[in-house]
Amino acid sequence: MKQIKPQRDEVKIYCPLYAIWARAVDNSPLSGQCGYLTENGKVLLYSEKEAAEQRRHDILNLCVNKKPAAEYQIIGWLDYDTPLQCLPLETIKGYDLIPDFEPSEYEIRYQCYGNTGGGCMVGTVAFYLPSLDKTVWVNCNEEGVTITSADHIWNEDHSGSWARSEDVLLFNVDFRTNKPENVGMWLPLIREALAYTIARQTGEYGRSFRLPVEWLPDTYRESTAKDYLIWAQGNCTAVTISPGGQIDPGEYCQNDRRRFESKKMLVYVASPYAGDTKHNIEFAKQACRSVMENGHAFFAPHLLYPSILDDTAPEQREMGMEMGILVLSKCDELWVFGDTISKGMQAEIDAADRMGIPVQYMTLSMNQGSPTPGMQVPC
Repeated sequence: MKQIKPQRDEVKIYCPLYAIWARAVDNSPLSGQCGYLTENGKVLLYSEKEAAEQRRHDILNLCVNKKPAAEYQIIGWLDYDTPLQCLPLETIKGYDLIPDFEPSEYEIRYQCYGNTGGGCMVGTVAFYLPSLDKTVWVNCNEEGVTITSADHIWNEDHSGSWARSEDVLLFNVDFRTNKPENVGMWLPLIREALAYTIARQTGEYGRSFRLPVEWLPDTYRESTAKDYLIWAQGNCTAVTISPGGQIDPGEYCQNDRRRFESKKMLVYVASPYAGDTKHNIEFAKQACRSVMENGHAFFAPHLLYPSILDDTAPEQREMGMEMGILVLSKCDELWVFGDTISKGMQAEIDAADRMGIPVQYMTLSMNQGSPTPGMQVPC
């Protein structure tokens, strides 16, 4: 009799998958849309419900707009009652990541600076935003800033977010390619965190900090020679804040002195005119003489155009200013004389800055010989 071996039944184990169902809220830009949440063209699927819940939590925290574009729930993948349609996370972020809060209203909840590993020094400031009832973390180093919805660097909020850096990223700035005017509402927070980071790095840690001029905090800008900052910005040269918090122009001063003493230039002379015109004209002539004594040619519009145009007539004054700026574009440098910066002089300084023309602030008194570069505080 043939013995029959018992057959083992195959046992199939069903492993459920969890997905995130997104539904646009009423009156949002995506109103009426819903579907499985996708990222980079793929449905977000999780084998554990806790992982799906964590991602849902991160997505909710990414919203920095007072009106979120969508709401979310965790569901089983391909539930029979759920239509097979999708809603891209990138589309939702396009609206949720548009900042909508009061940029001047914030509370500093936490600050930390140190080595995150491999010699990478990072400063982090946690800001609580009352208008959103949310905390964001601004992380700085010499390269730039990242703003996150969780403590990605130090994990003080116990979010375990180090491995989820992309999931919590709100905003990213590279100091070399981004300008302060392009960061919108984030600027006050970035400047605050940057000042803290520089102070810690150049202070008790005794390390220098290097960054482009336009990102320099006001406290350092105000204590640095303006002509050096103009030169550094015009030449796309980053400045270095030395240990102790001082900016040393270094080689620029030597090079600038040699250029100042040797190069033959066409110098645009800016000095006060209105008010005590008789005194101011004599002062302007003295300024021009000092330019010539240094071997340079000069152009002083306020010694020329008022003799042809009526400076008290707005239209003729504007014409004189326009012609002066036209000549300024052909000059090598703008030299500013006097203790007072008039509106007309400020317009000339601003025009020189826009055109990348170096501006020298000169110290000169009546009947003085050769001028010397100095710092004059604009009034």
